[in-house]
Amino acid sequence: MLDMPTRNSALLDLLLTNGEGALDNMTTSDSLGYSNHNIVEFKIPVSTLRTSSRTKALDFRRASFNMLRAQMQEIPWEACMEGKGACECWEFLKNSLLEAQEQSIIYKGKGRLNKRPPWLNNELLDVLKSKKEAYKLWKGVQIPAEDYKNLA
Repeated sequence: MLDMPTRNSALLDLLLTNGEGALDNMTTSDSLGYSNHNIVEFKIPVSTLRTSSRTKALDFRRASFNMLRAQMQEIPWEACMEGKGACECWEFLKNSLLEAQEQSIIYKGKGRLNKRPPWLNNELLDVLKSKKEAYKLWKGVQIPAEDYKNLA
């Protein structure tokens, strides 16, 4: 929470985040140029450790659908769902299907290792890609230097 005055003695600026602790070391300093608002400085704590999440994918080409079908047919559906509400029936169906899936459908390979830093999202990758394309055009003198500077 920003609790320091940002314009003379008034608190006028608001910092919105998607969670507590998303900002650290909030301070205000002198104004920039001719502005009568103080500069608000803060740090965003980001882990620099690379995440190694493995994504599992089911291999349906090597799945045993006959085993899956047999396991689902063995369940006494009417007896298991008698006297239950829609939510309870859905939970039972979902859990039964997931259990049968675990036994009859195997996972593909080892998955892929996520080597991208957590702050490098798709939006930033798109911006970097457009900047790189503009640089290639500028090096080939296909766009003016001023247009390139505006992109960067």
